[in-house]
Amino acid sequence: MQTQPTEEFVRVVQERVEEFLEECTTQRVLLPTACPFGFEVDHRITTEPEWSIARHPSVEVAPDGAHWQIPRPMPSPTSTSTCSRSSTARSCRSARMCPSGSTAP
Repeated sequence: MQTQPTEEFVRVVQERVEEFLEECTTQRVLLPTACPFGFEVDHRITTEPEWSIARHPSVEVAPDGAHWQIPRPMPSPTSTSTCSRSSTARSCRSARMCPSGSTAP
């Protein structure tokens, strides 16, 4: 017989996941440490990224033998920063910041 999570357990896990993700958004780097999101760029950025999560994921908790797991996917946060390529700097607004030599308007 496999155990099932209670509503209270799922609620507490949801709260903890949201707290964890919000803490990740406070890191002003492209690859927040120990966080499930980030973005690598080949170009230099001229301002620190500012992460935000528009909508938190609805957490599901599933039994995994004697443990619990949270099946993926995780959120797709966005970041705002200014990228620079050569002498041109433009604002980039998305998780896909300045890919392959181009910039977002």
